[in-house]
Amino acid sequence: MNQIGRARNTGAAAATGDWLLFVDADNLLNPGMVADILRMIESGKYVGCGSVMHMPDLPW
Repeated sequence: MNQIGRARNTGAAAATGDWLLFVDADNLLNPGMVADILRMIESGKYVGCGSVMHMPDLPW
């Protein structure tokens, strides 16, 4: 059984930094996305964010 939620919660409980960024093993962060996330955090206007994934070479 996939326990990704439990793993994330365990990691979040042990974290000591100011911010949490959850990235799945099958995701890649590009520099533009990281810059956008940092810009959102630094603005003080957001408590969370998400992204749209584009997978043009996949059959679905």
